Amino acid sequence: MQDRLVARAQLQPCWSGSVPTELVELIIDEIAEEQSTLRSCALVCRAWTPIAQGRIFHSLYITVHIDCWKSPLLFLAPCIHVSKNVDVFNRLLRSSPHIASYVKRLTVTATYDHWFYCSIPATLVDIFNANLGHFWNHFLPCFLQSLDRVEELIIPRNMRHPLSEKVSKTLIDGLGCVLRSSSLTSLAVLSGNLNDLYSMLGECRGLRDLQVGNVTCLHETPNPSSFPPLPLKLQFLAITSCMDAYMDFVNKSPRGLVDFSHLKRLEIIIRGSFFAMEADLVLTTEDLIRRNKETLQDLVLNVCPEEYLFNLVDPARIRNVHLTIASSPRPASQNLEAWVRWLTRSFSGVKWIRLEQCLFQLNGFNTSADVMALYDEWRKLDTIMSSRPGLPRLNVRLWRSGSLTSKDIEDIFPSLSATGRLHVQVADIGF
Repeated sequence: MQDRLVARAQLQPCWSGSVPTELVELIIDEIAEEQSTLRSCALVCRAWTPIAQGRIFHSLYITVHIDCWKSPLLFLAPCIHVSKNVDVFNRLLRSSPHIASYVKRLTVTATYDHWFYCSIPATLVDIFNANLGHFWNHFLPCFLQSLDRVEELIIPRNMRHPLSEKVSKTLIDGLGCVLRSSSLTSLAVLSGNLNDLYSMLGECRGLRDLQVGNVTCLHETPNPSSFPPLPLKLQFLAITSCMDAYMDFVNKSPRGLVDFSHLKRLEIIIRGSFFAMEADLVLTTEDLIRRNKETLQDLVLNVCPEEYLFNLVDPARIRNVHLTIASSPRPASQNLEAWVRWLTRSFSGVKWIRLEQCLFQLNGFNTSADVMALYDEWRKLDTIMSSRPGLPRLNVRLWRSGSLTSKDIEDIFPSLSATGRLHVQVADIGF
C-alpha cells in the first residue's frame, strides 16, 4: 500500500490536487494505523500533507521515567528521562509551529522505580518532590503553551507520585495553559486527590466530558484558586472511584464549579466492597440520576437504587442501560436478590419504553448456584421484559470463569431466548 501511494505521488505530483478532500480523508483513514505510510504520504504529496499530519500528530503521549539507579548520587538526584517522541516533537515545533494545532489528545504519564522508591525513608520524600517539581516547572509550561487546540486531556492512574498523596502542584501549573484552552472539552483524571481535581476544573472553560478515576479524599476544605465564569455544564460524567471520594465529589464540590444537572450520559462504578443497598450511597446516586431526568440518555451503574428505574429516568428519553452486578459482598445471593427484585419492580411499573440497549454484566459469579437460587425471580423478570416491545434485546455478559455458562442464562430467560431477544456474551477476565 505504501509503495503504491508513494509511486503514484511521484509519477503524478498534480494528481492529488484534483481529488476531492473527502476522498483523500477516506484514503488516509484507511492507513491511519500505519505511521510509516502516513509519513510517506505527508512527505511526497503536498496536497496530502496537512491531512496526513493531522492523523500523525492527533495523539501525543508525554512519558517521564525517573530512574534512581543510574544517578551518580543515587536517590539524592534521580535521573529524569523524557520519552524520545516529546524531544522530537519539541524540535519539530520550532521549525513548524502549525503542527501544534494537530494535537487533539494529550496523555501525560510517569513511570518510576516504584519498588525502590517505596523502600526509601519518608524523610527523603521532599527531596524527590523537589526534583520532580523542578522538572515540571522548567519543562511543561514552555512545551505546552503551544498546544492550544487540545480537546482531550488524560492523566492516567500512574501519574501520582508513589510517595505522595498529592499530584505535584507544579504539574497542574504546567498544564494550566491546556486546561484554560477553550478547545478542551474532555478531561480524564484517573489519579490524585479531590483538591487537585477541583484545581484543574477551576481552570477549565468549555469542559463537557469528565472522567474521575481512583482519586482520594482529603480532610480539607476545598478552595480552588480560580473558578470558571459559569459552572461547567457537563454532558458526560464517569466516576470510577471509592465510595467516599464519589460521595464527596457529588455532594461537596465547591458551589459554582460544576453543574451536575444536564448530563446525557452518567457512569457510576464504585470500587471496592460495598453493600448493594448502602443507604447514603443509594440516596446520593438516586439524587444525581433524578437531577438529570430531563436529559439523561445513557446510564451505567453498579449501585442498586431503591427507587424504580423509570421513576428516576424518563422512559421516553433513556436509550441505554448498563448494570454491573457483582457477587460481593457474600453471600452473593443476597446482593443479587436486591438487583433482581429492583429490576422486576422497575420494568413492571412501566408499559412503554424506547431502550436501544439493555446490558446486565455479572461479575464474580463463579458458580451457577448463586444465580439459579433466584430462578423464580429471574423467570418473573423474563416474563415482564419479554412483554415490553420497546426493549429490542437483552444483553448479558459473563466472565469466562467458574461454572456459570450461557446455557444457565438462557434457562432463566426462556421467553427472551425463544424470541431471539437474548444475547449472552462470555468474555475473558479484564475484557
